[in-house]
Amino acid sequence: MARDARDCLKTCQTLHASQGRPDIPLVEHVKELIRSLDALGIHPFPLEEEDDNDGE
Repeated sequence: MARDARDCLKTCQTLHASQGRPDIPLVEHVKELIRSLDALGIHPFPLEEEDDNDGE
């Protein structure tokens, strides 16, 4: 669940970065939470590469 939370925080960070006027306190808190998870050794899920040969 911690990895899922970290991935959601990263998504939040990305979405706010794309806004013209992001909520700076929210973005700073998200960064703080991601740093905390990093310190605990909780890293994002690896990106899944699409496999065209998935058994079909």
